[in-house]
Amino acid sequence: MKFLIVATSKKSPNLLQEIGEGIRPRLDYIELADRMQATWLDYDNKAQGENRFIREIEERAKVDLFWGMRLARKIRAEKYDVVLSMSERIGISLGLFLGKSVEHYVILHHMMSPEKLKLLRLSGAYRQWKLMLPLSKAEAKALKDSLAVDTQKVYPFFSPVDTRFYYPVCREKGSGDYILSVGVTNRDYSTLIQAMSDLPDIPCQISGTSAWVQQDQSFDAGQLPPNVVSKDYNHPTTIRTAYMGCRFVVVPIQKDTSQWSAGSTSVLQPQSMGIPVVATRAPGLQDYVDDGKTGILVEPGNIGAMREAIQYLWTHPDEACTMGENGKRWVQDNFSTEAWVDKLHTIITGP
Repeated sequence: MKFLIVATSKKSPNLLQEIGEGIRPRLDYIELADRMQATWLDYDNKAQGENRFIREIEERAKVDLFWGMRLARKIRAEKYDVVLSMSERIGISLGLFLGKSVEHYVILHHMMSPEKLKLLRLSGAYRQWKLMLPLSKAEAKALKDSLAVDTQKVYPFFSPVDTRFYYPVCREKGSGDYILSVGVTNRDYSTLIQAMSDLPDIPCQISGTSAWVQQDQSFDAGQLPPNVVSKDYNHPTTIRTAYMGCRFVVVPIQKDTSQWSAGSTSVLQPQSMGIPVVATRAPGLQDYVDDGKTGILVEPGNIGAMREAIQYLWTHPDEACTMGENGKRWVQDNFSTEAWVDKLHTIITGP
């Protein structure tokens, strides 16, 4: 079997070297490629021969149309049997240009976007896919209903976390000098900040940055209450160190977002380290926090519920410690990079 993996991300300088040195987490698709002796490509390859006009068109459409055309020619010429698209950006394009000439598996990150769903229906690209792999059970059900596809065509496939990099830390009950919130995509920092305004004795750090997404933070750092400070943790080692010093992590997600699994990485990382979380009960995020066991889920935009959950975990260190221990075991068993690779290997090659 000749297998190609296509990722829609651009590696930062020295990324592979830093992974080897243990100062960045492993990349899931590279681990899969090593396991299955596959070839992998990412945006470092896409940039070759691409002009600014093409990049603007693809960015507006959120689909890599021109790269998909070039890749389809490469796939046919080099006689690949199986292709894994790591997101719908390239998956839709390859669905249009590859047809059913290869087995095509597509991981879906933001497929509940109305624009992308409309494009998918009009193009019919999904009919050429072997299997759709959305990041949550809720998205899998919604896609089945929306596209009227067979149950066997859609399989919920959760995001992984590198549990070797985000390793468990030895924590005493009540340890941690602050609570922490990190990330950019679809964050509802307004609700968190308003909740923290009513909890002046609880220090909070917010890092509205990302190691992967180039986007401005969604709050005014100059208007924060005294107990909330803005930080810039945009490298995995600094994020990991920040986790080590916090008591628990808060991941607030906007109420009306079409990216149902936004925040999944930010809840998996601390749980992997034995740190409990408070998060918004978003449709997809519910699969990544075991409510009441590894953390607390609150309703979107509910300032009072957010405040109560934060205050409860801060003042109940025994329960916070138990949740952290539960989360560490749960993530190791279900969301590790190794479990992700094993499961995808089985899906593609059979048991």
